[in-house]
Parts: sequence; C-alpha cells; structure tokens
Amino acid sequence: MGNYYCRTCDVGGTKEYKESETGYVSIFNSGNIRLPEETANTVRQQFETAMLSGASEKVKNSMSSTGIRDAASASVLNTLLELGNKLRKRMAGSPAIPENEVRIVLEKEFEQLLQGGKLDDAINPLLGIHAFNVHMDTPTEILHMILLGVIKYFWGQTVFLLEKSKLLHLFQNRLETINKDALNTPCLFELSR
Repeated sequence: MGNYYCRTCDVGGTKEYKESETGYVSIFNSGNIRLPEETANTVRQQFETAMLSGASEKVKNSMSSTGIRDAASASVLNTLLELGNKLRKRMAGSPAIPENEVRIVLEKEFEQLLQGGKLDDAINPLLGIHAFNVHMDTPTEILHMILLGVIKYFWGQTVFLLEKSKLLHLFQNRLETINKDALNTPCLFELSR
C-alpha cells in the first residue's frame, strides 16, 4: 500500500523519488527497520486525525506516506471517517454544524464503537506483544512478494511488448519447441492459436 510498501522497513518514497537515480538505487537497500511501537503510534495518530475536518484525505495521505494501514481497526476508522463526512456535509438551506459539535458526536460514536474498551484493544494485537516484532518475526510469503509481484508485472509487460510488436505468435512457437518431457509434470493445457 502506498509509497512505503515494505512491511519490514521503510524503503520507498514518492513516485518522483523512486523514479530518480538516487531513489531507484535506494529501493534495493534496506530502509530503517519498522518497529511495532512506531506502527501503533501511527495508527493512533490516524484515529486522532479522523476527528478533524478533512480527515478522509488526511488519513488517506497518512496511509500512503507511511505505508501503514491497520486492518484490525479499519472498520472503526472508516465508520468515523464516513460519519465525519456526513456531519460536515452542508445541506441546502441549513447551517453547517459547528466543528466542536461534530467532534463531540464523533467522540461519542468512537466510544460506542470501542464498546467500553481502549483504542489499543481495537488495534492489531500483534503490535502490542512484548519482545515480538510483527514486522520482522513473521515470514514473508514468496508467492505474494515475488511470483505475484515482480514476476507478474515482468510477464505482463513482456506480453504487452510482444503483442505491440506483433511477435507474440513467434514467442508462442518458440515456447512450444521446448522439450517438455524433462519437466516431470503433466501438460496443463495446449496453447491455442
């Protein structure tokens, strides 16, 4: 998600930065290691921002700029953002609700959503486990990180360029000439022409 997409460190940046020579090179180096406390603090800050005017855009920018979005508390955060937007929306012929009244309503709703608990009870519990760094102590899935990430885009771009240059049929013919007997797997499907 966003500009800082690594779940273990803060590598990344804006599109412009990543496209610069310095930014491109930095993508291949580890950034500062993410800490659960900092992640939880960012989530708490997103909830504080949700109480403010223009919160939807501000929270979206926070998520994009930090790469932090807590799925465990997302429904509570989204409810607050939607209610804030609804309360601040001006209806024709009626005055706007004062900002302090909007905040009071949002805080009451927030308390109800937490059902008497604390915000930390709604945030991902893995962020609060002592001596456990959720960013570093859980395995990275090779399927999602590589096969469905980099390689998917590489093949998508390759096929696009082959189709554009009208060479896809040549590529298919060359693939068909590969000796499949040594693959030790059944043929899943025949390439159609």
